[in-house]
Amino acid sequence: MRSGETRHITVDNETVKEHEDFIWQLLDTPAVPVDDPDAVHLDARVYYALCGEGGEALFEVAMWGMEEADAIFINGAPCTADPIFYIVAMAFLPPDASAEFAQFVERQGDD
Repeated sequence: MRSGETRHITVDNETVKEHEDFIWQLLDTPAVPVDDPDAVHLDARVYYALCGEGGEALFEVAMWGMEEADAIFINGAPCTADPIFYIVAMAFLPPDASAEFAQFVERQGDD
């Protein structure tokens, strides 16, 4: 979350299976486009992807849009965030990063 800090976390299949319910909720959540997609520009603090066996991204989420605190990008399209997108991210982060992410999400909601 901090500017200039980069973490790359790869999650194994066993860990994904532990949180399978979250993944299905995520995939079942409709992507709701923002009102004016041209007005939102990506300022990514968090990016995650569900990848196929060959490593290709099948579903991508990037957070956040600069002009709208609750805008996220789903497969490149600016959409309104749903809490499930944060829940999934936190489920796979190490505890320290998850706690930092939760604080960041809370601050975003205060804007």
